[in-house]
Amino acid sequence: MTKIVCQQLAPQIADLDANLELARAAIRAAVDEGADVVLLPELMTSGYVFESSEEVRSVAVTPEHHLFADWAADAARGPAVVIGGFAEQGADGLVYNSAALVDATGVRAVHRKTHLWDREKLFFAPGSEPPRVYDTPAGRIGVLVCYELEFPELTRMLALAGAELIA
Repeated sequence: MTKIVCQQLAPQIADLDANLELARAAIRAAVDEGADVVLLPELMTSGYVFESSEEVRSVAVTPEHHLFADWAADAARGPAVVIGGFAEQGADGLVYNSAALVDATGVRAVHRKTHLWDREKLFFAPGSEPPRVYDTPAGRIGVLVCYELEFPELTRMLALAGAELIA
């Protein structure tokens, strides 16, 4: 049986260091309780609801940022899979509302939110790639971000691709 732990947290707006510590404590606690999959909130690393583009850019990171190596190290204690949101600084200069799928080996995948909600359009570019399913030790996992669940074609796409869990 797969144990999934959803960590309901309150990240601080534009405080990357505090949010990293909050996330790591939540991952360690879940893994110590036997979690196979740990889910962190949308935009866990940056907080949510920004005042300006500059504010979100100040905490936007790439998938190569050390925080994901930290998540991987914490996941390795299980081993577990961690899925968490972050403001992604794209190589194209745009910022995306993204979710990383991380295991003991590091970042396995990044999904960029394709359907932005309300004021998110002021700060983020929409992702252009459809969601995918990833084989993990905890099963076949598809990743969506929040509002994307309102679009049945996305969940259907993942189901048809064999997702056992849509995170």
